[in-house]
Amino acid sequence: MSIDEMNGWRKTHYTRDVTPELADQEVILGGWVRNYRNLGGLKFINLQDKFGERQITLKKGVVSDELFEKAKVGYQYCLMIKGKVKKFEKAPDGIEIIPTEIKILNRTPDKLPIDMTGETISDLDLRLNNRALDLRSLRNQAIFEIRGQVLMSIRNFLLKQDFTEITTPKIIGSATEGGTELFPIMYFDKEA
Repeated sequence: MSIDEMNGWRKTHYTRDVTPELADQEVILGGWVRNYRNLGGLKFINLQDKFGERQITLKKGVVSDELFEKAKVGYQYCLMIKGKVKKFEKAPDGIEIIPTEIKILNRTPDKLPIDMTGETISDLDLRLNNRALDLRSLRNQAIFEIRGQVLMSIRNFLLKQDFTEITTPKIIGSATEGGTELFPIMYFDKEA
């Protein structure tokens, strides 16, 4: 889907940035459906992005009938939601978002190839074959976040010690499976 198809929508906030201080302001969030509950005249969508979750609340009579009917979403659907932030003590973190528009960017099948909840660990081949889904799991997000923080700390420590960071090409003398089989590289008068 292109930006044109999204009518120029751009995400204005991540979920962590939506706080009670933004009450009565319009926000645009993007993410995946982490949980969906339909209680008849009331629907809840928990929208997850890289930084957390926010509750989207659709109450019949408060939102348009068209929007209420459109909000039939499934687990891990990719959505963009435009709505107003509302303070509500019973909502997670004391706020919820009352949508004015919902765009479904991508639907998922009823049964996903891997368990996204983390209750059942899929075998490695299945996870690698469905890596885009696997990377959304909270466990994998935590691994990348920790790894990124550790690397940043090491980099900052070494820079404070006046080290210079360099990135070198990785050319080795022995044959490997890769691009050099198609595109030979001469390295010190030998084929690398």
